[in-house]
Formats: sequence, C-alpha cells, structure tokens
Amino acid sequence: MRATLRVLLTCKKQGWSGETAFLESLARGLAERGHEVTVAAPAGSALQQRLESAPLQIENLHLVHEVTAVRPLVSDVRLLRKLLREVDIVHTQASWDTWLVAMARSGGRRPVPMVRTRHNLKPVRRHRLNRWLYQRSITRTVAVSQTVADDIRETRLVEPDRSEVILNGIDLSVFDIKKMKMSAVRAKWRKHMGAPPEAVVVVYCSRIVPRKQPELMMEAARRLRSQGVDAWFGLAGILPAEPEDWNARMRREMEADHPRIQYLGFVKNTPELLAAADVFVLPADQEPFGLATVEAMAMRCPPVCAASGGSGEVIRDGVTGLLFEPGSVKDCAAKIRELVENEPLRRRMARKGYAEVGERFRRERMVQDYLQLYESLRVTRR
Repeated sequence: MRATLRVLLTCKKQGWSGETAFLESLARGLAERGHEVTVAAPAGSALQQRLESAPLQIENLHLVHEVTAVRPLVSDVRLLRKLLREVDIVHTQASWDTWLVAMARSGGRRPVPMVRTRHNLKPVRRHRLNRWLYQRSITRTVAVSQTVADDIRETRLVEPDRSEVILNGIDLSVFDIKKMKMSAVRAKWRKHMGAPPEAVVVVYCSRIVPRKQPELMMEAARRLRSQGVDAWFGLAGILPAEPEDWNARMRREMEADHPRIQYLGFVKNTPELLAAADVFVLPADQEPFGLATVEAMAMRCPPVCAASGGSGEVIRDGVTGLLFEPGSVKDCAAKIRELVENEPLRRRMARKGYAEVGERFRRERMVQDYLQLYESLRVTRR
C-alpha cells in the first residue's frame, strides 16, 4: 500500500476558469484517494467556495500581484513557508503563486519538490530571474497539452527531462449524461430560448473573453440565419468587466441580435445545457487544452472548434467533432451547418466523442498521472 502524500496546491485565481476547474478536480481526486490535501487560494475565491465540503484543508492567501504590496506579500510568504514544512509536494498553477512559493522555499536545506502546471500559451521571457525559476527552482514543469509543451520548448528555458505532458481530465460523476432525463432537459432549454421542441440548438459555453473569440461564433450564426439554416444559437458565460470597449461592443451586439441568437448569461448547470444542445462551438484559436470541449463531448454534444491549439488535440476531425480554419467565419459556419443539417452525423460523433472522453479524459487517469509524478519527485521523510 502506498504511503499517504501530503500535497499543497496553490491557485491565484479569484474567479472561475479552466485552471480552477482543473484544480478542484485534482484536489477532490487526491483527497478521495486518502491523501492529505491543502489548497491555498484567495479568501472567498470561487475555488474555495467549491471546495468547502471537500475533505481537505483550505488556507487563505492574499496573492496581490504587485511587488509594492509589501505587507500581503510578506504575509503570503510566511504562510507558505509554514505550510511547506508540513508537505511532501507543492504544486503551483500560475506565475505569481509560483514566484511566491519559490521565495518561500528558497534557502531551505531540503526544499520541497515543486511542480508547476502551465495552463496557458502566454510567452515566457528569457531573463535571468525566469531562468533561475524554471531551471533551478521548479522541479518539474507540466503542460496540459502537447501544444503547451511545444510552447514551453520554444522558450528554451526548460530542459526536456524537467517537463512532461499530463492531459486534463473531468469528473464523469458530474458530467454524467446517464443521470439526465433527456426529453425533459431538451424541452426545458428550448422553452427557455423560445424555440420549438424539435429545434436544433447550437451553444457556446465557456468564458466570454476576447481570446475565446465568441464574436466569431455570433458572426457565423448570423451568416447561417441569412442562409435560412434552421437552428437556434445561445452563448452562455459571464461577460468580463475588462476590456471595457470589447465588453460594451459585445453587449450591444447581443442585445441587437436576432431572437434566434441569444445571450444566455451565466448558466449554473453547465452539464444540463450541454446535454440539451445539439452542437457545441468554441472558436478560440489559442486554446491551451479545451476543457469546455471535453465537457461537451462527455454530454454527447459534438463540437465544432478551430483547428489549432489544444482543440486540435482533443478532437479527431470528422470522428469526434469538426475542425475549421482558425479565424474563418465562413468555414466555421460551414462546419456548424454540416452538423445542424445532418442528424445521423451528429449522433455518430456524439457516440464517438463520449467514448473518447471515457478513454482519454477521465479525472481518475489525470489524478493517477499526477500521483506518479509526485511519487517520483518525493523526498523521503526523515
């Protein structure tokens, strides 16, 4: 029987995102296997709220991303230094919490191994501090997809033997279509959208931010409406406060759109919406992984995504979904139309996608992969 691991997970995010969804899933998976898990995150954050009932310890960090904010910075480093004395592995997610942990563990005679998962495709500058961080402080850098791994390799900051790929996974007890009363779920959402019971529904269900390119999906929907394609379109998510000009333009466009192209706002029960929909669209061409796409596939909703980034790794084009030329409204619309007007194709892709999630993207596989990594890095307790 393997010894219990003591794991410290850090997260700087206040709101909900793919990064926090990943961390919630990993924390629960580790705790359910009997490991001692501590999650350090901003007080009152979405992650903390979601983990309130989980069998783990929660600690409050300030994580004020300003080097001039001396008091909260010192407080965070002191707390992290205390927590590091009590764990076997520390696992960070973003730049700022990684730097705080690096400061907290520096100078220790036997520093706790540090794992850093990169969830984005932001460029990493090759200055001296980053060279120290990636080559001396971080024990192992993990990429959530081969796309992110390639991006890391291009920085030439991380040696090949200090990095690896671990694909994200989702909790299939949450995204479980077998729990759904499908006729009732489909009827509920069509009524909510003012659509007839037999309507084909196409949804975007992710964060509504510029890099996800939700406006491309809206433009494709307008093109299809002008062509007489019989479908209803919905965008689900929260509009961010920033950038203000983009936010204001998106609001104006959504308010002025055709009744068949609707803004659904924040949807609490994402699995239900995805189960009710017939097609899922994610136009982002710089998607690091594509967690929302995997969630759609788990609910047997075939995806249409840009043929780049992590989406191109998650989807097998023509088998589990359709890929379109990045940035092309015309091609995106054509692929959506192909699924809207071909029910047998939708059903076939839905079955294949559902099976693919079970084989490649289960939370249990992800947790096991991280446990194997933790065990390989673990320093024997005295």
